[in-house]
Amino acid sequence: MSWRVVAALLLPLAAAAGVEEVTSEAQFKKILSDNPAVVVDFYSQTCGPCIMMAPIFKQLAREYEGRLKLIKVDVQRSVGRVEQLPP
Repeated sequence: MSWRVVAALLLPLAAAAGVEEVTSEAQFKKILSDNPAVVVDFYSQTCGPCIMMAPIFKQLAREYEGRLKLIKVDVQRSVGRVEQLPP
């Protein structure tokens, strides 16, 4: 099965998922302190693999809602800040 088929199958599910986009260091730190488990997708809107993974990432957010927090950070809009994020 090609990635296009997989993406097409997951797109309707992705719309309902809750992946929060982080735009500030303060927001990032708050999410880390408020959630026991966080997965971060450092992505770019011009990255083909990132675009292909977005629906899958959103599906995971839906499946693990309440147990795992999934967030996104756009590295192009967060240049400089991404390097300063806490480990």
